[in-house]
Amino acid sequence: MPNSVAITNTDHTAEGLKALAARCKDKNQSRRLRAIARVIEGEHTRAEIARQACVDRQTLCDWVNRYNARGADGLKDIQRSGRPPKLNAAQRAEVRRWLEEGPAAGVPSWTIVLVRERIAEVFKVTLSMEAVRTLMHSRGFWKL
Repeated sequence: MPNSVAITNTDHTAEGLKALAARCKDKNQSRRLRAIARVIEGEHTRAEIARQACVDRQTLCDWVNRYNARGADGLKDIQRSGRPPKLNAAQRAEVRRWLEEGPAAGVPSWTIVLVRERIAEVFKVTLSMEAVRTLMHSRGFWKL
């Protein structure tokens, strides 16, 4: 195919990539390795290989570029940075201290609602109920 990106990385043969894919614990990297092996074999069109891998041709082209640049390790999932947490480490430690010390007088136990309200009051940060529940669970408080 004249407009397709050529595989310039010669670290592995098609058989070597298939063997590597079989040993790979990361299913996404394994799928990408198998697709690159099929491209190297040249028995199918890139469109057919992309269809078999359940991606479009551009994604397959991106995989080829990643393989050419960084080899088999280039086909691992790319780490995403994600959204930064609303509470920093010191604030999370403060919440943990609250939970460990127990609630104020007259309150039998911490609830998600009470923790959420206290966080909003002290840190001026609004968290969802789910975020507070996750925070409490990560600190070992389950049945509140």
